[in-house]
Amino acid sequence: MNGKLPDYMQTQYEGKTNQASDDEDLGYCASRAAAMLYHALGVKRTGKKDRVFEYSHMATSYEGDNERLDLVFAGEEKWIVVVHGRGLLKLLYFIKERRIDWVREASRDVGQDEPGKPFISKIEITKVDDDKN
Repeated sequence: MNGKLPDYMQTQYEGKTNQASDDEDLGYCASRAAAMLYHALGVKRTGKKDRVFEYSHMATSYEGDNERLDLVFAGEEKWIVVVHGRGLLKLLYFIKERRIDWVREASRDVGQDEPGKPFISKIEITKVDDDKN
């Protein structure tokens, strides 16, 4: 490839870089929001294995507020990812737009160090068993 985007992508991404502005810096608990779209969301939890969820499997409805986000991924298996913390609404909209590469639990409360940035205290991942009807 000659460094140029393929024709089918140029109208959506032409002139954009993967650099985000300072107001899109989400701090310690999430990657910077990118100008271009990511294909998957990495989830990093303290003391547990990292997991990656394809954005193409994310449900079309999202639920959340400033203290909790519920994300549903339904590919061959169905998973529910619940994010707990503070200041999460901006993060929800960036996730909905597929602009976040990863999220992680904070190892300590970084809220005082990063006022106005999302703080993730806990992430729960649950596999949904469809056989339980």
